Formats: sequence, structure tokens, C-alpha cells
Amino acid sequence: MKIEPEEPEPVIRKAKPEDIEEILELFRELYTPYHGCTKEQVVRKDIEDEDIVSYVAVSKLGVVGHGQIRPVEGYPFTDEKSLEISRLGVRKNSQNKGLCKNLVKVLSDVAFLKNPEFVISCFNTASDYSQRALRPFKLTPVMLALGCSYDLAGIGDSNSLLISMTLNKDELNQKTEVYIPKRYCKLAGLVYRDMGLDRRLRKKGDDDTDLSEFKSRLDDMVKRSEEMIRRESCSPNYITINITRPSAFEQIEMARQAGLVVTGLIPLYRRRNGTREDRLIMSYIPHLNLNKVKTAPGLNEKFANTVFEAMYD
Repeated sequence: MKIEPEEPEPVIRKAKPEDIEEILELFRELYTPYHGCTKEQVVRKDIEDEDIVSYVAVSKLGVVGHGQIRPVEGYPFTDEKSLEISRLGVRKNSQNKGLCKNLVKVLSDVAFLKNPEFVISCFNTASDYSQRALRPFKLTPVMLALGCSYDLAGIGDSNSLLISMTLNKDELNQKTEVYIPKRYCKLAGLVYRDMGLDRRLRKKGDDDTDLSEFKSRLDDMVKRSEEMIRRESCSPNYITINITRPSAFEQIEMARQAGLVVTGLIPLYRRRNGTREDRLIMSYIPHLNLNKVKTAPGLNEKFANTVFEAMYD
């Protein structure tokens, strides 16, 4: 009996300009034309950017997997000392064969050699495939950006993103008091425990902060969100609340009364002056079919369910 030779494992290497067309084919298979990864200029710019390292997995069929390490941008915890694991994708007929695991191992080795303060990833919740693949990074979910973008994966609803991070610098972990309404203590506990952060949750406090600036910011954010939802059925807008001050209680209640829901908690948010504080994230979300928000079993699923529970509490 003739034994067919095993197909060699795909080779993982840095992406080259000549890979662009095949990278585009990969992402056009996974996403709708709305997604930036399906645009030639986006992929080319990433490969040419010295601050971004893109990898491809190449088999006899060509490019079948992709992933990259890049500076964090566009999130409420943007930090020049952080790295993002991004653009992770494997062609459908190459999934569930261990390829993504091998690709993630390379990304992990390279990322931690750079010794970042945080490693961050943003997952499209149209599926939980990349969430499961990135488990070796031990990322903690911190924000579920509900209905924040167009339908990028053809699910028939606006897309939601799960943002996760891991702390890589122990010296940033200092004991801090945070002011959290009771309904959000479970969510805070999940984030703080999994990241190993030392926090004392306070459920009351006195503060004489002038809230007029916050009220103006809140009104503007709601107005922009309502217009975006009306035009595009999605809203990328959010408001952040400093929970290291007692005024957080009043701000959170004002935001709730305006129709916002808590979608995350970002620890160690870095301000422009270099100081850090924990921030609660609140969003004005469109109507969504929450059954289409897919999260991996374990902490990601627990985090998402805790967000949902607080929304309807």
C-alpha cells in the first residue's frame, strides 16, 4: 500500500511586499470589504512601517496565516510602551490544525523580547477563533466594545470587539483605592483578580468636584452616538470615568441616566502627564443581538456575561 507523505507544516516568516496579494486574499475570505485589512494600501503600509512586524504562515498553497506586532493605537489605554497583537487570521481551510498556535508562539517570543509594559489585543467577536488562539498570552478582557463598528464579518449586525491586555511590568502594580458602585463590583473583581492588581473597592465617598464639564462632555458624546447609530447602526464612541476619585459615583449615575452602559474597566490608564489611574468605560450602544457576540469559554465568556448582567441590572 502506498503511503502518502505528510504535508510539511507551513513556514512562518516575516511578511514581504510580494506577499501582499495573498495576504489580501486571506482577509477578504474572513471579512467584508468594510474591513481595513482587505485594502491593499493598509497591508502595504503595515509591511513598510518599521514599527510594525508582520508575519505570515506559508504553505504550498501560499500565504495561509497572518499576524503582527504593532504599537497600540486607537484604544482608551494607548501607551507608547505597549504592544498590540493584531491582524491575526488563518484561511478557513487551514484552521483547527495548530497553525494559529504556532503563529502565536512566534508573535509571543518577539513581543516579550521588546519588554513592553502591556501586551494588548482586540478581538472581533463574530467568532471566538482568535480568542482561543491567543490564550498563551494570558490576556485579561477589560472592555467589550458593543456595536462599535460596521458589520466587518458578515454576521448581519454591527460588530462588537473584545479588548484584552496583560500587564508585563510589576512596578506599575501599586495599591490603589477605587470607587465602584455595587452593581459593577463583580466586573471590577474579574479584571483586578486576573491581572493581579492590588485594589481596595470603595462603595461610597464624598467629593466636591464640579461636574459641569463632565455633563457637557457626556451630552456631546450621546449626541454623536445617536447620530452615528441613526446613520450607520453602530457607535464607536465611549466616555471614560476616573474611578480613583469619589466623584466617579455621580458621574457613573449621570451617564446611566443618559442611557449609557458600562462596557469595561481599564486599569493603569496613562494620562498625558505620565500619571496613571483606573477608568470605567461607558458607551451608548445600538440595539444588538447579543447572541451574535461570541466569546471563548472561560474568562472571556464570564467577562462578557458580567457586562450583560450589569446592563440589565
